[in-house]
Amino acid sequence: MRNFLKIIILIFLISISVLLTFVLINQKDIQSKLENTNRLLFNQKMELKISDLLKKDSLDIVLGEYNADNSIIIYLRYGCSACDEYYKETLSKFNTQILSDFKLSLTFRFLAHDSKPEILKFSETVYQAQREGFFGDFMNEVFLNKRPFRKSFEELKSKYHSDLKYLDVKEYVLKKSRDARNLSVLSTPTSFVNGKRVTGSISKERLIQLLKK
Repeated sequence: MRNFLKIIILIFLISISVLLTFVLINQKDIQSKLENTNRLLFNQKMELKISDLLKKDSLDIVLGEYNADNSIIIYLRYGCSACDEYYKETLSKFNTQILSDFKLSLTFRFLAHDSKPEILKFSETVYQAQREGFFGDFMNEVFLNKRPFRKSFEELKSKYHSDLKYLDVKEYVLKKSRDARNLSVLSTPTSFVNGKRVTGSISKERLIQLLKK
């Protein structure tokens, strides 16, 4: 009788083990399918948002033809040494002729945060410089000549005899920066070359190679 009970218990334990193994295997399979589904949905959502992020608006600083066939959207930040290098070694070399030859537009955006008032103020000032008509000169003064941005702006404003009303873009700059950070545009410089993300300072030649792909 005891042997019979032992056999019954053993069969029961084996059955439980088999059942648990089956459940665990299926659980992993279900979990894997859920993870794949979530990843797919996330990527689709991210792609849509990236697409929205790359849309230009009326306040964007665009060099070249606004609706050019090729587009490079650049995120910079004041006080970023890599951004200084990127502008000096690469971006400043994209003259009007190159933009025309490659049917290319360069869109400049500047990351900022309200916890960093100096960076935010620069970002506001650069939009005003574009509005006043001396964006290129302003960028050269700040990024190439390492001059204080406030002084550079006032001197250029006087040079160009510009007296336009100040454009309040603080909330615009902060929103653009939030949108970028929400899509993991966290380090600068970051560029989108015909929609493809490129992080860091790269050469003009490399950018042109990416445009041709």
